[in-house]
Amino acid sequence: MAKLSIYIMSLLLLTSLFSCQNEELKNNGDMGYLMLDVATNASLNTKATEYDGKSIGLKILDAEGNLEKEYEDWQTIQGTKVALKPGSYQLIASSAGYDGQAGKKKPYYSGTKTINIVSGEIANTEIVCTLANVKVTVQFTESFKKAFGFWDGQIMGAFVLESQDRSQRIEPNIMDIVNKEGGEGEYYFPVSNLIYNVMVYNISFGEALNYTDSVMDVNARDHIILNFGTKEDQTGKGDISVVVNEALQEFTYTILVPNTQTGSFTSLTTKPANPWTTFAKLSGTVDSSEETDPSKIVFKYHVSGETAEWQTIATTKSGEEFTADLEGLKPATTYEYAISDGTNHGDTIAFTTETRRTIPESGFENWWLKDEKIYMPGTLGGESFWDSGNTAAANMLGKDYNITLPDETEKHEGTTSAKLASKNVFVKFAAGNLFSGEFLGLDGMDGILSFGRPFESRPSQLKGWFKYTQGEINQDNNYPNKPEGAEKGQMDKGKIYIAIGDWEPQTFTVKNKSYTAIVPVQTNKNVQQLFDSNDEHIIAYGELVIDKTVADWEELAIDLTYRSDRKPKYIVIVGTSSIYGDYFVGSDQSVLWLDDLSLEYPTTYPTIK
Repeated sequence: MAKLSIYIMSLLLLTSLFSCQNEELKNNGDMGYLMLDVATNASLNTKATEYDGKSIGLKILDAEGNLEKEYEDWQTIQGTKVALKPGSYQLIASSAGYDGQAGKKKPYYSGTKTINIVSGEIANTEIVCTLANVKVTVQFTESFKKAFGFWDGQIMGAFVLESQDRSQRIEPNIMDIVNKEGGEGEYYFPVSNLIYNVMVYNISFGEALNYTDSVMDVNARDHIILNFGTKEDQTGKGDISVVVNEALQEFTYTILVPNTQTGSFTSLTTKPANPWTTFAKLSGTVDSSEETDPSKIVFKYHVSGETAEWQTIATTKSGEEFTADLEGLKPATTYEYAISDGTNHGDTIAFTTETRRTIPESGFENWWLKDEKIYMPGTLGGESFWDSGNTAAANMLGKDYNITLPDETEKHEGTTSAKLASKNVFVKFAAGNLFSGEFLGLDGMDGILSFGRPFESRPSQLKGWFKYTQGEINQDNNYPNKPEGAEKGQMDKGKIYIAIGDWEPQTFTVKNKSYTAIVPVQTNKNVQQLFDSNDEHIIAYGELVIDKTVADWEELAIDLTYRSDRKPKYIVIVGTSSIYGDYFVGSDQSVLWLDDLSLEYPTTYPTIK
């Protein structure tokens, strides 16, 4: 995925070393500053054109959304300090000069970031600009050129690309495709479902052919490749096969156009399946010159490599598409399937069901001591999955200040459980916590974390066992913007949540040190960045809030609610003994025990909400 990165660099003012800057700040009153620099991903370097999507403009909006400053080109302020009053600002970076229209070689990049300006300091943040429109590549095979062209590569016909609402339209000239300005090439559209229409004239048969279809469910950063070819036989009207590269968000459509449309035809297209662990959603289309009997359309399938007879499953017609939910499959198994009407068949496509992934170290039987004082779940040198806030507490004050540790006296099964105990650690309150991810470092006494571990399966439920001792909130470090209920005298609560998503790793800088995180979490009140359960990258989410003491081991069952059927890349599991721990509020008497966690998987297609 192409990215542009804007790095907004800064250094804290050091009185002893930068007295000149301090004097300047003093003279300018209660102000903070930004210093800007830009780094461009080298892989984006292209030949310059009149419109350059990588030329970035910058807008700075205040907390009310009012425009504070605007720069057509960030380079006009490169190396200078931008003075701003203390407060929250939104930085909006985007391709300068973009008119919102479709066009050739016309990418549009954008990115936003919220920063906090503090008086007497120079801010530090990063904006990542990603492709915000859709890239479409048009290609014609040699057989296509030969069937519909002259000896010199010219084609008699036309080709049209347009958005579904017809508001965006491009008519590339393919009369001379050997010319670099012809129909082949790269085009960019605002995010919209796309309609393509190819109209060609076959010289040998003296017939004009007109072929139209669409590309649905288009998203920003998608790369749609339209590859036009021909059928070897001349009995069918057309055929489309699709190959999806999910990692790159690249979708290749191969459109096979016949040399003539004389006579009757039936063309069946098998589309890529959406496989889960024990079921898969199958789909395909039928294009026929005669009326199709939906009851005759089935999907044939079998385990790949087996010689057993193919099985069939009935389909349901929805619009122009035939679908079926194929259940009772084996996890981590490759199947082949094709759409069929009993006589004609679509191409055979293979799919592999997902693995029933388990949670590493889910019984919390293994622990090791890092630097002889920090308890770490798992085994030394083993797979890293869990981490906690122990590094912040025990690293400074010693082994007795671990807030997450093994407990041999309280366990559901085995020898130990995970004990998450909230404590007042030196001058700050620390909530007992455990999370899938990594403790990256410290910003003063505040943690810098990465939530998430690689995970590409789609579970339906987090199960396990827990106990909880609820305390009255007696610790409050006066953190700003605390949620309702985060007050002394109120009862503390525990919380367990799970999320799967398709986040992309982010790189950011804290006090001149670079970090990379899947889901960044920072508790420093000046740059607070917490887990957001409404993040658009979340595919499924579930949580349990514990609002009372649970003296005996109780089974937990957290259902995941699916918001999309996209394939995930990472899993986040978090447990805490104090729900407001991110704001340093809670009770030093609150304790959460966790043991024997596991994942359940769905057997039928879930409801998408």
